[in-house]
Amino acid sequence: MSISLHLANLPVGSYEVTVTNAEGTRISHNKIDLPAQIAGAATTFPHFEKLPAELRSKIWEHSIQNESRVFCPAGYDEDREVQHFSFAHKPPAIRQVCREARQMSKKHSMFIFGISGSTRGALWFNTVGDIIYNQDNEEADTSGIEPNYKDIMSAARNVALDFPQNYNWENLLESLVTDYRRCETLFLVLGCDEIPTGDIAFFSIPDDEQAWSVNIDDEETWGQVKENINKAWRKKKLLRKLHITEAQLPSIKVVEALPVRKKGH
Repeated sequence: MSISLHLANLPVGSYEVTVTNAEGTRISHNKIDLPAQIAGAATTFPHFEKLPAELRSKIWEHSIQNESRVFCPAGYDEDREVQHFSFAHKPPAIRQVCREARQMSKKHSMFIFGISGSTRGALWFNTVGDIIYNQDNEEADTSGIEPNYKDIMSAARNVALDFPQNYNWENLLESLVTDYRRCETLFLVLGCDEIPTGDIAFFSIPDDEQAWSVNIDDEETWGQVKENINKAWRKKKLLRKLHITEAQLPSIKVVEALPVRKKGH
């Protein structure tokens, strides 16, 4: 014989349960201990809208910029007038949370490279958090590349270029100031000879790691290489020529580009 006993809404503590039949004969007697309920983590924040508007904006902004995605142009389809990328990133899901989140996402973002200049098939690009990777630092040509590519180059705060082989650091800075006027962080990418075929991520190379590349002193570390670049950039004559100050110089990160593995692979 089996008996199903359901207990609900009882306070925490110990209980003695006796089961008898119709004649009053005791069938079983058990002691039951009810532990305290463990509260699950809250999945919603019902009082979020009561927070000050400035704080809510900061939270939305941080959530949107939490991930830096790499956009790598991979050819222009003149027939369809669409710029292809090695990987078409989707807009962040947080844009769909509410109107306020969507409005905040527009503050530092834009839809780019839609079909025939429209938003159809366009990609969502965060000018503050995302990275534009222009291999070989080939200057955009509006006759053969999506017209608003130059707008993206000018607006992007994070720019990635292949590590230059000629090591003319002054020319590199001049290119940045001309084409990437708002660049705050420059990613110098090592060993990526071909356009990636999927999603990639950048991994920083430690400053104390020995440098390896053509025409670099074998005794130098990557930290020393970056310092040499900064020394070349801080020359007063060069800064005057480019009409910028030392404070406007972008920071430098030497990175490797590696494919992003899908979950379960």
